[in-house]
Amino acid sequence: MRHILIHKKISTSIMLPLLFILMIIDYPLTYYGMYVLRTIEEANPLMLKFMEMPFYKGFLIRVLYSLFFISLLKYVEQYKYPVVYRKILFVPLSIQIIPYTAHAMWIFNYMVS
Repeated sequence: MRHILIHKKISTSIMLPLLFILMIIDYPLTYYGMYVLRTIEEANPLMLKFMEMPFYKGFLIRVLYSLFFISLLKYVEQYKYPVVYRKILFVPLSIQIIPYTAHAMWIFNYMVS
C-alpha cells in the first residue's frame, strides 16, 4: 500500500506541474507567432478574442485559467484511485500535443524560409 501511495505522489507531482508549464508556454509561443513574426493564426475559434488582448492581460488570464484548471485536477485527486487519476491527467497532457505540434511546424517553417 505504501508503495502505491509513493508512486502516486511521484507521478502526479510531475504531471500537474508539467501540464501547467505546457499550458503557460503555449500562450507566448502563439502570441509571438501571431504578432511578432506574423507567420501563424489562432486555429481555436474560442481563443480568437483572448489572443487579441494585449500580451500582459492575456498572459495573466492564461495563468489564472491554468491555475484554476490545475487546482480542479488536484481537488479531484483525492476522490480517484491513483491509476484512474493518472489516466485523467493523461487526457489534458495528450491534448497539449496538438498546439505544440503546430508550434514545432511553424517554427521549423520559419527557420527554413
